[in-house]
Amino acid sequence: GALPICTVVLNLDKYAYLINPVLRVKSVPVLYLPAIYYPINKEDRATGFLMPFYSSSSLRGHSISNAFFWAIGRSQDATFMHDWYSNTGMGYGGEYRYLAGGGSSGSFSIYRLAERDTTYEGTDGSQILVPARNSFQIRSAVSQSLPWKLKASGRVDYFSSLVAQQQYNTNIYQASQVSRTYGGGVSGTYGSYTVAAAMDRNEYFYSAQTSVVSGSWPRLSFSRAERPIGNLPLYTSISV
Repeated sequence: GALPICTVVLNLDKYAYLINPVLRVKSVPVLYLPAIYYPINKEDRATGFLMPFYSSSSLRGHSISNAFFWAIGRSQDATFMHDWYSNTGMGYGGEYRYLAGGGSSGSFSIYRLAERDTTYEGTDGSQILVPARNSFQIRSAVSQSLPWKLKASGRVDYFSSLVAQQQYNTNIYQASQVSRTYGGGVSGTYGSYTVAAAMDRNEYFYSAQTSVVSGSWPRLSFSRAERPIGNLPLYTSISV
C-alpha cells in the first residue's frame, strides 16, 4: 500500500517534530518511523532522540538502534540506548557523564543484552545453534577530588561474556578486547609526602573458557620526595 503522509511541526531554532517520516536513499524508502523528535537549536548540545541506525548480519539479522540524549545541564548529560535484533533479541542500557570543579569528572555506562535461542547458517552452509543467554557490560572512569587534599580515581572495563563482547560490538577496539579490568585508589600529597591506597584486577582471556588473573587487593604506600643530606651531593628518599 501507499506510504503514510508525513507531517511536520516546526519550532524555529528549537525542534522539529515529524509524524510518519520515511527515510529514503536516492528516493528509495528504507526505514519508516511512527514519529521522531529532532532538535534544531543553535547550541552544541540539545535533548532529543538521536538518528536511528540500521544494520544487518547473518547472526543478528536486521537490527535497529535507537538512542535518546538528555542534556541535563552544562556539565552533565546522559544517553539511553535500545537495540532490536530480529534474530537474537534486544539490548538496552545507558551512559552518564559529568564534569565538576577541582578536576573532578566521570563517566558510567551499562548495557544489558538479552538473547533468545538462535539458529543461523555458517560459512559452510551448516546450521549453527546459539543458545539463549543474558550478558552485560560495564564501563566507568572516575576522577574525584575529596576533602583533606585527597584524590580518588577508579576505572571499570568489565563484560560478563567474551563471546557477546566480540559478536555485538561495532567498535573494533572493543570487539577485539580480550581482557576485563577494574581498579581504583585514593591518594594525597602533603608537601614532600605522598600517601596512597589502591587495588586492581585484570583478567586476560586466551579463549572463552580459559583466562589468567593478575593484580592485587588493597595496598597502602607512603613516600617522601628526595632531600639533600646536609651540604653533601647526596640525597635521600623514602618509599614503603
